[in-house]
Amino acid sequence: MPKQQRKDWERIFEDHFCHQLDTKWGYRIFRDSEITVDKENCIHWDRLEQFWEDTQRPTLQAVKSELGYDWKKDLGKKIAEQLQEKPLFQLLRDGLKVNSQHTLDLLYFKPERSDNKHQEELAKKNIFSVIRQYHFTSAANARQEEDDRQSIDVVVCLNGFAIITVELKHTLAKQNVLDAVKQYCERDTERPIFYRAFVHIATDDEKAKIATTFSKPPTKDDFREFNTGLLNEKIKGDDYAVQYLYNEILAPESVLNFIERYLYGSTQGWIFPRYHQQRCVKRIYDDITEHYRKKKALNLRYLIQHSAGSGKSNTIVWLVQNLRNLHVKNQKVFDHIIILTHRINLDDQISKDFLKAIGQTGVVAYCKKSNDVRLALGERLDNYRNPEIPINAPVIVTILHKFSFLKDLADQTGKNICFIIDEAHTNQEGKLHEKMVDVFDEATGQTIQQKIEEEDDEQEELLDEIARKEFPNLCFVALTATPSDKTIQHFGKEGRAFDVYSMDEAIAEGYIMDVAKNIITYETLYELNYKLPDDHQQNEYPTLQVYRALKLKAFEDDEVIKEKCKIIVSIFKDRTADKIEGKAKSMIVTSSRLSAVKYKLYLDEELKKRGLKWKSLVAFSGQINHDGTFYSETEMNKSNNPQNVKIEECFEKGDDIRFLIVANKFQVGFSEKMLHTMFVDKALQDRNAVQTISRLNRIYPGKKFDTLTVDFTNSYDKIIKAFRKYQSNVESHKEANPDDLYKIKDELLKRGIFTLEDVEECVKLFNSENPTDVVPLSVLLTKIKGILQAKADSDKQREFRTLLARYVSLFGFIRALFRLRFKDKILIDFNIFATLLYKKLDPTMSAEDLEEEIKKVKLKAFDIEKISEGVQEPEGGDDDEGGNGGGQRGGGNITSVRPMATVEEVVIAINLRFKERVSPEGVSVVENYLQALQKDNDLKTTIKNNLTQDERQVYDLVIKGIMDKLYTDFIINHSPQHYGELTQENIQGFINQSAYKMLREILRTAA
Repeated sequence: MPKQQRKDWERIFEDHFCHQLDTKWGYRIFRDSEITVDKENCIHWDRLEQFWEDTQRPTLQAVKSELGYDWKKDLGKKIAEQLQEKPLFQLLRDGLKVNSQHTLDLLYFKPERSDNKHQEELAKKNIFSVIRQYHFTSAANARQEEDDRQSIDVVVCLNGFAIITVELKHTLAKQNVLDAVKQYCERDTERPIFYRAFVHIATDDEKAKIATTFSKPPTKDDFREFNTGLLNEKIKGDDYAVQYLYNEILAPESVLNFIERYLYGSTQGWIFPRYHQQRCVKRIYDDITEHYRKKKALNLRYLIQHSAGSGKSNTIVWLVQNLRNLHVKNQKVFDHIIILTHRINLDDQISKDFLKAIGQTGVVAYCKKSNDVRLALGERLDNYRNPEIPINAPVIVTILHKFSFLKDLADQTGKNICFIIDEAHTNQEGKLHEKMVDVFDEATGQTIQQKIEEEDDEQEELLDEIARKEFPNLCFVALTATPSDKTIQHFGKEGRAFDVYSMDEAIAEGYIMDVAKNIITYETLYELNYKLPDDHQQNEYPTLQVYRALKLKAFEDDEVIKEKCKIIVSIFKDRTADKIEGKAKSMIVTSSRLSAVKYKLYLDEELKKRGLKWKSLVAFSGQINHDGTFYSETEMNKSNNPQNVKIEECFEKGDDIRFLIVANKFQVGFSEKMLHTMFVDKALQDRNAVQTISRLNRIYPGKKFDTLTVDFTNSYDKIIKAFRKYQSNVESHKEANPDDLYKIKDELLKRGIFTLEDVEECVKLFNSENPTDVVPLSVLLTKIKGILQAKADSDKQREFRTLLARYVSLFGFIRALFRLRFKDKILIDFNIFATLLYKKLDPTMSAEDLEEEIKKVKLKAFDIEKISEGVQEPEGGDDDEGGNGGGQRGGGNITSVRPMATVEEVVIAINLRFKERVSPEGVSVVENYLQALQKDNDLKTTIKNNLTQDERQVYDLVIKGIMDKLYTDFIINHSPQHYGELTQENIQGFINQSAYKMLREILRTAA
């Protein structure tokens, strides 16, 4: 498209952008070529002088008299000097100190109380303006030729100070937000406008990104996504999808609020709220205001579901900053705001953020004891003093499980309190909940009670308690990434959280990794050999209790753990050790403290045996007696942590410490960015599965989107189901089949966008050792991209990209899944082509990025133990955790018929699930069934007539239904007593698929 046409599209967008700011918010619009701007100080002096004349005329006249003719030049120097010590937004808040007698205010904030008329009138005199085509090079050079790298499309000014820059692109001009980012990165960001202005917006007509400060040199990573969701949807008429920029974000009230309550600086720069953060805070602020205005009471509850990577600590800080001085009808709403968190946040992140944001002493009290909280609330305690605790502090930060007098606070008259409940699960402190269950004792043949340690979620318990009561003077805001159904039901509104920032958004915006994509499940390497007492008494116990007790026993078996340690070391060596520039770390999640102790002993033994220098740490609470020796985490870690520093610090800083073994610790609330691989030897499901595996999702330079989870417990289906609850784009690869790769390849070819010759040429150029072949490879991919854009509309283009992504994802999983190296050259070559073409079509990747990827991408083959094929977890059987559950054809869930089971039945079920075994009697029944099938002429004829068709399709569409009926009829007629054992869906499916393959092979050979 000609350059002039491209500029026209952008100019139309720019005209609309500025027109909306003018007509909706009263911005004054200027063109840089028509005014005089101090480019060194980035000040439109006419506007600043007008603001001072309107608000502080006597002071301004006095300053002019003292400084004389060059008063602007002298004030410019003072501004520059003070900006050496603080960012512009801080200077705007503090005002310009001219000398010991005079300070000039630079803006006015709207007062909290409407009866403060003077302040309200001053706030109305703030001047918001826009300078279009702001030339940041010298005037002569900028106007010599039209070079768009020399000017910024839009600069927003407040009282003459340039505070926000905006670069606009338009997709119809074949330019998008990434081109705007690239334009910023190509500029000389040492020029004042790029470090004086505190927000830089890159946007097209559909998406936006923002930056606050620039690296040296600037990079695209300086910019973060700034969108309303996964898509910015048009909300009215013909307005642009990014209308929220000029309709919300740049509204004068919003800009002033950002300066007053959001921005806080440090030597590293500052943070501007992401869209979902400011949206959440504003929604809560507005809702409380409206409710309190009508009711004059609180009793409010807000559930905020913000994913990991959402910037939760900052959201809490900004929420406090907005609510602590909230007034309704000139009355302050909250006497105190109390943040309930866990110890790590109290000691670290939240406290640091508050110190930077509030910048005042006596405002925040950090309380680790209940008496400290009482002092901070203004109580007078006769026998307790703590000089570090401000009396009657407006903001109190304390530990969740130390806070035990909620009802007392609710009963206090005249005190309105807002509780902000940080996500505080079982974390580094390893708090456990003990539950008594009945367990069968082999030695005595009697039932005994045993304590089973389960994780305790303090936040969930507190929210449940709050939801059941009325608190007229209290308001509760709970932030969590993974709310339970119960919490949403009791604490949410209309069946959902009050504000949602999903995992999908966090992943799409690059704040966390999609850890659900790379989960491989292993057949658990154990077999139970439980023997019944000699009297063979068939005592019956609740299935779930026996199942859990025996499973735990198996997970603590020495030989089994030794075998798993061998696998762990091999996988780590082959797939993890070289990741993240050779510094990648792993976590081993164990089922109990005893198993954690054994893992530490046997893993270190395996590392030593192989001559590997990697080290490990273990985390568990208390002491464990193993073979007569008492073990504690401190003692076991002594050689690798001689100074006994915090485990998380030792793990982070020790480059040679690559394994962290945990038992009920660090599964949540742990953010080690170097964590790449997780080995799970503990059954996970529901929220616990998401919380645990999400330890891998932290972003880090050099960390690719290839994190790995290895599941030893056959929990794959439950893990995937759990992620689907919080993340919509989760695909299960459990039924992955190489045939599916051919189907996707053929479907892509049908679209007529590329040919097999294109694939061959692409692979040839990719494998070439000649570095100059990168250019023709890029040209080839660009040609295919052009064909796609010419032939397909945007929806069809998205479908095409999705198919490519699906092929690449499935290929990686299948290649990792199979025991032998994947040797199908057709599929391997097509994967190279699909990978590169997808990167070319990825709208978030620039041409330069693609060329860099082409240079460094080389595919690797992996030798990985094969997953158990055939014995599958039952579909939809998540409610049945016993070994005797599973769905059954036409018979409903077996546990609904027989809720009790013998120990022998449960042992057999475990063996079936993990070792593909049935009882001797069951084996005999299956053998008879297979013999009967060989005499079924109708079945054999159906199979024979379809020998030339796809084996899997024939089974799924034709044979499966026939054989399911034959199988269940046979069991009912010949061995009904084994019906429950043999008709579990996983076992039945495995037997019928095996029988079909057997008959098909017999008939094929005979033919």
